[in-house]
Amino acid sequence: MVSAIKKYDKLLALLKPLPRKPVIVIDESNNLLDWKESDPLQPELKQFLNFLLSDSKEDRVAHVVLSTSDYFLANWLPQAGMTEDKFKVEVLGDLTEEEAQKFVYVTAFHFVEY
Repeated sequence: MVSAIKKYDKLLALLKPLPRKPVIVIDESNNLLDWKESDPLQPELKQFLNFLLSDSKEDRVAHVVLSTSDYFLANWLPQAGMTEDKFKVEVLGDLTEEEAQKFVYVTAFHFVEY
């Protein structure tokens, strides 16, 4: 996990001069609920969530979107150590392709700086 995070941090540092921040989209993020730690003394899930938090809220080098059809993820994030002041929940229904594009390219930018 540490190696992957270092690679992403390096990539995000290279992208920092761009006029807009990159967006990290993790689809089917409900799979995080099934994460099993190989070594409880080195919780990789916590490292991963800290990476997302650090890059999006503290270092402000990227936006992060966790996408899922499972609303339970919003309840699980605080249990996993992600306090509610660190994320925003937006509930969407089934969208047409046009509605999805409008959400991603227009609406999402209004609450990206949450």
